[in-house]
Amino acid sequence: MTADCAIYELPPVMKLEDCEKLHGFLHERRGQAVALGCGSVDRMTGLAAQMIFFAHRKWSSDGVSFTLRDPSGGCLESLTTLGLAAPLSDEGAIV
Repeated sequence: MTADCAIYELPPVMKLEDCEKLHGFLHERRGQAVALGCGSVDRMTGLAAQMIFFAHRKWSSDGVSFTLRDPSGGCLESLTTLGLAAPLSDEGAIV
């Protein structure tokens, strides 16, 4: 990762207000490399996972790096349960 990469640390459980903060962060960083720190995630809600999945798709289509950094077991389990772990992993988002 370079110094140009914006990093956002996800909380253990994202409530609605946390999703709004993440949305604001992503909106402000459009076109810039982004890494989401996932090491402290205990459980990811469906809304949060969908936001992350579609943001990754948008960044990818724009040719900009978007990664999930150091995902915890809870993060991976949540993404797997929601059917998003494989697509994100296959597309190189999970590092």
